Amino acid sequence: MRVGGAMIPDTIKEWGGAMAVVFSIGGIIYSWLTRRSKENTETIAKMGEDISGRLKVIEKKLIADDRRIQHLEDNFKHLPTKEQISELKVALTQVSTTVDSTNRTITRMETDIREFRKTK
Repeated sequence: MRVGGAMIPDTIKEWGGAMAVVFSIGGIIYSWLTRRSKENTETIAKMGEDISGRLKVIEKKLIADDRRIQHLEDNFKHLPTKEQISELKVALTQVSTTVDSTNRTITRMETDIREFRKTK
């Protein structure tokens, strides 16, 4: 041991080389770890852009489908319900019966008129 502070520079020389090696290894490890992080960040950014593009396409399709559905719903509002169709069938049957009855009556009247003319 030396007296008067000469020991400190010797200690620095002894430990300086080891410290340089430790810092170099630490720098290499840090670079290796952050390199993966940077690659992952870039990959995630690319995936985000890809997903964003896909979402825009999906959104456009959803808007188009929504418009078609709205158009169909608007058209279906004007169509009759099952109950209304059933009522129409009953009404048409009644009209058909009335027309048939009227037709028979007219046929009989026509026959009677022809017979009446023959007798004169």
